[in-house]
Amino acid sequence: MGIKVNNIDENLKDTNIENPGIILKNIRESKSLSIEKVANELHLSDEIIIAIEQDDYDKLSAPVFVRGYLVNYAKLLEIPSAQLLHVFEEKFVTFVDAYMENHP
Repeated sequence: MGIKVNNIDENLKDTNIENPGIILKNIRESKSLSIEKVANELHLSDEIIIAIEQDDYDKLSAPVFVRGYLVNYAKLLEIPSAQLLHVFEEKFVTFVDAYMENHP
């Protein structure tokens, strides 16, 4: 699927940015993968990939799907998803809370 990365943790540190989407975008670009290729591999639209990379989770569906998108995108890039999920939960908790309030 993806290209092997020698030191995954170093790739994540090199981004110096905590947001999951920007981390994914930087690693995707470092592997010379297009948005179209990623969308195709993950069976998602280009628009969903762009929203993920911009950390624009309001354009996406329920938080459970966003978590799935992040995990699958990380798998494609062959990086661990735990850090991405942790940051998503910590930084975008208002998105999760707002969704849960509006979708009981």
